[in-house]
Amino acid sequence: MPFSNLLRSAAGTCRYCGQKAGVLSRSHSQCRRTFKAGWNKMVHLAAEAAMAHEFNPNSLRVSLTVIARRSYGDAGTVGQALEEGWRRASRHAQADGSVTHDEAIRLRRFRERLGLNTNGSHIQMASELNRIPRKRLLSLTEGAAATVEAGDRLLKRFTKALRKTGSDR
Repeated sequence: MPFSNLLRSAAGTCRYCGQKAGVLSRSHSQCRRTFKAGWNKMVHLAAEAAMAHEFNPNSLRVSLTVIARRSYGDAGTVGQALEEGWRRASRHAQADGSVTHDEAIRLRRFRERLGLNTNGSHIQMASELNRIPRKRLLSLTEGAAATVEAGDRLLKRFTKALRKTGSDR
């Protein structure tokens, strides 16, 4: 095989634009930067929608599809961006260690309206979202029980002190 044929066979095809990428290369740097910028924008939009009180799922999908087309993405990229956006929004909600009821509802609504509840990572994150409010409620219940116990002890001591002084009559 002549050397020129060897070089041509070693030339890779850019995975983003489909054109020749050069010897032993799988992408153009500009195509890679365009894809990454589009990906970041798509994930950011999805995360914002997941944290928003209201969003339009169709409008979000259209916006993400337009960005994907401009940045060498496809329909699979849109789905992946929605999933990653939901994960980022979930991690953001859990960052302070306390997911509010409102945050949990918004995240669940986003996942359900876009059909993202089939992925194992979503199920795991959703179960974590369910656990956090339960933990908070359990903690509040334990705190209330401790307060009631302390209040009962204080009431008994106060009653006993009143009896000793004869003021309870």
